[in-house]
Amino acid sequence: MPRTIPENEAADARGKPICQQSVTDTLIHTEDLLPRGEELLGAKVIRRTMDEDGKVIGDFNSMPVYNTMLYDVEFPDGTIKPYAANVIADNIYNQVDSEGSNIVKSIGDYCTDDNAVSKENQFVMGKNGRKHLRKTTASWKLRAVLTNGATRWIPLKDLKEPNPVDVAEVAVSRGIDDEPAFKWLGSVYA
Repeated sequence: MPRTIPENEAADARGKPICQQSVTDTLIHTEDLLPRGEELLGAKVIRRTMDEDGKVIGDFNSMPVYNTMLYDVEFPDGTIKPYAANVIADNIYNQVDSEGSNIVKSIGDYCTDDNAVSKENQFVMGKNGRKHLRKTTASWKLRAVLTNGATRWIPLKDLKEPNPVDVAEVAVSRGIDDEPAFKWLGSVYA
């Protein structure tokens, strides 16, 4: 079926056309660390938030600080929460320094709970009868100092790829590099 171009322009909650805004909204599909309680969690912007009449909530402004449009953001546990565009943009800007370096300045501590995979349960039997290392970072969090000076507990899964060396250094210095969640570190120093 051929695609059709809508006859009407996109409009905000008051019916005002959003002409300045791209048809493909730049925030949708972005992944970001957003505050949820005391933590920063990885989340994905999935769509604009709409009211019961199907109109977007908030007003678009080309200046991010004044853009009050709401977006539905999905967290890893499936929870969807509305966040204002200016809050999302502020978090994106706060996660890099003036050179565009990553959010984490340093990692200082770790914590886990009883749901983490133990060393005794680190292997799983595959269909072919061979043992494989269970690949999971569940229940591990690292205490990170951010570039803006704030300190946050961030899940290991959100730090291990953008900050592998920092994570590896903490794991080795704390003697937890042999824990199942950190077994991937061997490739960092190999």
